Amino acid sequence: MGSDQANKNKNLVLNLIVVVIAGVVAFNLYQKNEQAKKKLSGNIKEEQEKSQVLEGIDQSEKTMAAYRKLLSKKDTNLVMASITNMAKEFGIRVVTVKPVPEVRLNEFIRTPFVLTVAPLSYHALGKFISAIESAQDVYVVDSVEIKTGQEGEPGKLMANVTITSIALAE
Repeated sequence: MGSDQANKNKNLVLNLIVVVIAGVVAFNLYQKNEQAKKKLSGNIKEEQEKSQVLEGIDQSEKTMAAYRKLLSKKDTNLVMASITNMAKEFGIRVVTVKPVPEVRLNEFIRTPFVLTVAPLSYHALGKFISAIESAQDVYVVDSVEIKTGQEGEPGKLMANVTITSIALAE
């Protein structure tokens, strides 16, 4: 019976050694997995930050595309026709339209026009200027020179309006 007991003790010791070795191996695997998990968590945060930056860049590109479309070079005749049509909406007679040579800046092209107009009133002229400044196309009213009492037509209102069309340089 003594040898039976010795065999049981041997088996118990071997089983304990196997369990301890398995525990050490499992603990080491657990530690490696935790390190990998922490590294992946750091990578996830880094990738999320990159994703946010890329989304910002994409939004900026969309905004720039919209500005490029808005500030595209327009045909001079179409610009003059558009401005003349706006004038008619407010009861303003366009006497003359004189294109002025365009000015090329680093990023933009400014194409000025000098309009001589005969508005019915100051209010009509103000509404016309406001409509130009708020038009879908980009126009800037650079100057307005108002005159009254032309020769032979006292009391008649006249104005020289300098309007600039702005476009992105290609």
